[in-house]
Amino acid sequence: MNDTSAREYKKPAQKNISTRYMLNFEFSYPAEILVNDMVAEINLENAPFSPCNLNAYLLDQKEQKIKIKIFHPDYLKGGLIQPEIIQKLNKELAIYKYKIQGEDILHMEELKKIDFPDIKAAVPYLEYEWTFHIDTAFKTSGWSNAADLSKMDKNLLKKEVLNKYEDLRAMLNKGEGARFLKEISTANDDFFMSNSFSDAEKKAFVQHQLKTYHSLKGLLLPIEHYRIRMMGEGKVVALERVSRYKGQGVLVAADKKGKKLYFNYVMLCKPLNSTSFKVIRINSFIQDKI
Repeated sequence: MNDTSAREYKKPAQKNISTRYMLNFEFSYPAEILVNDMVAEINLENAPFSPCNLNAYLLDQKEQKIKIKIFHPDYLKGGLIQPEIIQKLNKELAIYKYKIQGEDILHMEELKKIDFPDIKAAVPYLEYEWTFHIDTAFKTSGWSNAADLSKMDKNLLKKEVLNKYEDLRAMLNKGEGARFLKEISTANDDFFMSNSFSDAEKKAFVQHQLKTYHSLKGLLLPIEHYRIRMMGEGKVVALERVSRYKGQGVLVAADKKGKKLYFNYVMLCKPLNSTSFKVIRINSFIQDKI
């Protein structure tokens, strides 16, 4: 989950001071951002939101990994990233450490400037990985104690994952917001912990989620035209759309009357000694239809 899930959410008066690690950038190119091999943000039709909150994807260790893949805006039509654009893409591209209270930035410092290396010829996309260090403990439950899904039979994996997504879709399409909240409780708990939410902030955030999920009744698009994506070093899986809304999770809701799109990128893992999948992370955002 990231801050884009709360673009219409107003935090309460009681606000904790939190440490947040953020990726700042100025490019407006389609891109995906992976932290420790988990999708922190993805937008392959427009551009991801800056700054991107990395906290929920940081592991309980000092060294972290971040990978960014940037596409030419017209990559589906053969557009290529030219060598001379690298400097522009690198502008303001850095990982920052913020001290935040509510919506107020109390302090910020550049933790690491990151740059894409120069290229000699035009390419359809750029992909590069960097490491960075943190000095804050993030003892979330995470996905470390999950089964290695790469060892599962591929057909069985596809069947079980699709069944789980169909269940989640049915909950949202029936307006069963409370049930869906239970399904994402681990993701919420880790998000709250890593971002030092106060009890009041947690309550307000969940109330906003509940209202949003209730409002999606009858609006979910069918689960179709997707691919299975493995991440988290083989311990996490997601279903991504491959045609319309390419790269987004399959749980998309279209509100034609309100002219809004609701994107929910859900990531699943199978805890050790468990026979069922659970939601370990969710990235959500609302977009005005264009």
